[in-house]
Amino acid sequence: MPKANDRIGPYQLINKLGKGAFGEVWLAKNVTALAAREVALKIPLDDEIDLDSIRAEAAIWIKASGHANVLPIIEANVYDDYVVIASEYAPDGSLEQWLKNHGGRAPWQQLTWIRRKPSATKGG
Repeated sequence: MPKANDRIGPYQLINKLGKGAFGEVWLAKNVTALAAREVALKIPLDDEIDLDSIRAEAAIWIKASGHANVLPIIEANVYDDYVVIASEYAPDGSLEQWLKNHGGRAPWQQLTWIRRKPSATKGG
């Protein structure tokens, strides 16, 4: 498995954000000739990668990317024998961590509560 400061294609790994059944997610920098952007880089654990399942996951992710609660995919590609899926990086952490930190309420539930509270205080 990769480690911090390794480069995979245009990405420099910074630190591991988490690990799941599919693989590891890393905070990485997409370093180009003119800019550097932080991304979340998903790297499968299994050496025997089923590229058709990766394509299917990427296609679903692309379709869902217009949803307010889904981070957009940047790319799915193969670099240096690593299959990667890059998405926008959410610096506030995972949804699971958000739920732990906010009493089980998802971000959109928090916004609904904030939006409704003033009208509730006015008797309506």
